Amino acid sequence: MKSIIIRGPLGVGKSTVAKMVAEKIGSVYISVDEVLDQNGLDKAVEGEGIPLANFLKANEIIASEARQADDRGQSVVIDGNFYHKEQIDQLVDLLGKDVIAFTLKASVETCIARDAARAKPYGEDATRAVHMFVSAFDYGTVIDTEAQAPEETIRSAMSSVVKPNIILTSSFNTVVGELREKSLLLKTASVAFIPTAGNPYPERPWIDADRKALVELGYNVTDINLRGGLAESLEKELSHHDIIFVAGGNTTYLVEQANLSSFSSVVRKLLGNGKMYIGSSAGSILAGPTVEPFVIEDLAELPKDFVLTKPTCLHLVDYVVLPHDQVEQFSAEHDKIVRHFSEQFTFVRLTDKEYRTENIRSL
Repeated sequence: MKSIIIRGPLGVGKSTVAKMVAEKIGSVYISVDEVLDQNGLDKAVEGEGIPLANFLKANEIIASEARQADDRGQSVVIDGNFYHKEQIDQLVDLLGKDVIAFTLKASVETCIARDAARAKPYGEDATRAVHMFVSAFDYGTVIDTEAQAPEETIRSAMSSVVKPNIILTSSFNTVVGELREKSLLLKTASVAFIPTAGNPYPERPWIDADRKALVELGYNVTDINLRGGLAESLEKELSHHDIIFVAGGNTTYLVEQANLSSFSSVVRKLLGNGKMYIGSSAGSILAGPTVEPFVIEDLAELPKDFVLTKPTCLHLVDYVVLPHDQVEQFSAEHDKIVRHFSEQFTFVRLTDKEYRTENIRSL
């Protein structure tokens, strides 16, 4: 299991972040300060502070707790100042493989102000001293919290701790290079490619481009068109693949077929079992709560006898994607949609060079 170390000076917000990360991923939270205090290792030597030897003894206790957590199938999140490099080096060695470390940073003035806002502040002198020691070196991924709310820092940390299992794009083939460079895509994968949204159109170059991009990644791509049928058979068909890719086209048509085929219920279960969902345009809209803002425009491109049973989408995310926002025609339409539906729904506008990732562990 993963071991996550979050270090930084007094007042930087590391305890808040560490506790929230632990809660989000179901890990055991360990405070270095509490380990020192509970084991009589927090006694400072005049003019020197707590001896390095005490921190190293604390490391052994922490490593033991981490092993016990691992036996229970849990990760650990460790929060401490770590102003001795020997201290963190030894702890990383004791924890073994799969250790992720973060250094949270902020100016000493910001840390003093944050510390002063605590119910029991450590004080300016202590904050300045710890800031000087901690700032002597960086370790792991550095996150600047100076102008960040705790939620933003948590999101930054989570993006490294838990890989996203949902990637929403405006146009997958235009961002695939960046997704690969940032290691957001699997190195090898079998893909269930769902081109259903393109069924109403005779020519579908955007679907061909996305399929080609997947093939060029070295993925094994299988087309699966959504149609009415039993949920069990669709689940079995999709379960053989690592990635469920939903291509663009007519979103209203796609939503109807998703509901008729039981895809809406099946995909949530599969994501909970470790599969990845990638949406492109209509496929990204499908991941949201509703297709309602697009129905009128979409119906103009569908047969007159087409009926949308219900506008409900997968609701994997709580916002509606507005794709191709760099195109003037779409951007103007998005302005109208936001004005009309802003009190009902949250919107995320994406250009073809943008994407959104989400870490959803259980659905």
